[in-house]
Amino acid sequence: MSAPLPSGDSWKDWGERLVDYIKRTATHLVFKTQNITAKDDGIILWDRAGYPVVSKNGDWRQIILADGYASYSRSTDQLAAAINTAYPIDFDTISFENGMSIGVDNHTITF
Repeated sequence: MSAPLPSGDSWKDWGERLVDYIKRTATHLVFKTQNITAKDDGIILWDRAGYPVVSKNGDWRQIILADGYASYSRSTDQLAAAINTAYPIDFDTISFENGMSIGVDNHTITF
């Protein structure tokens, strides 16, 4: 099934829609090769080894699809001493884990 070709002034609208579609789907069209750099964050490609990768801070990082999941939580409130300051959350409840673990400090998650 083919779409009718645009005519007259509709070429501009058709071209803009085509460019927009290509921008949204370009990552579905290519595999990561040695020549593709990770200069922009959030680009998802398929690695030639057969797994997806995402660009972050100039590096390609593998996206884990399986073999690792867990549910960790904290059963009590934790009070922050100062606003706009990051604090680690000490987990005290492990509902389940597979391929992951909490460190001895109770807030580092190891994959």
